[in-house]
Amino acid sequence: MEVKNKMKLIPLNIKYLKEKAKQKNRQPNGTLKNSIQRARNILRILERDNYMCIKCGNKEELTIDHINGRKFSKCDNASKYKLDKCQTLCVKCHNYKNENNR
Repeated sequence: MEVKNKMKLIPLNIKYLKEKAKQKNRQPNGTLKNSIQRARNILRILERDNYMCIKCGNKEELTIDHINGRKFSKCDNASKYKLDKCQTLCVKCHNYKNENNR
């Protein structure tokens, strides 16, 4: 019997993301730290999708789904969350997508 690794999805903490996005900490080269840029990118995705799951309309337990999977995003963490490559899903829809795409 094959055992599949199942990653547990944790809903986004939107309040934390908003606080993180307000920060202005910069690296020595003048660019924003990846964690701040990542928070801003995630918030842009949530705003675009009106803070709801694009499949069922749920506004609770939201996650960010990489449409083509994270394994295709070979770049820094902040760049993995691009508007055209991600969508907002609730945990239930995200799990359903992951289970049916294997």
